[in-house]
Amino acid sequence: MYQSTSYLIAVDTKKTLFNGMYISATNPILSFRTANYNGKELLLIGGGEHKTGQPTSYQNSYGMLEEEAKKNTIQIVKYYFVGTLEIVFL
Repeated sequence: MYQSTSYLIAVDTKKTLFNGMYISATNPILSFRTANYNGKELLLIGGGEHKTGQPTSYQNSYGMLEEEAKKNTIQIVKYYFVGTLEIVFL
């Protein structure tokens, strides 16, 4: 069992977005979903998971997510989040 940290950015795409949550099938593993915030639909891009306490660079966390957003012609990152999860192996 260990704690895991991952990162999330919320971006304003100014485009019509999809419904649902999608997870990439290859590394790095990324997740994509939408959220409504103050009447605005945002795209959430998450990933960059590593064991909590292990050092990581900006490029391997938020930088990687920003690069993914740029691939999809998204220019404005509105919010940054970080979260910790407890991973349990049975």
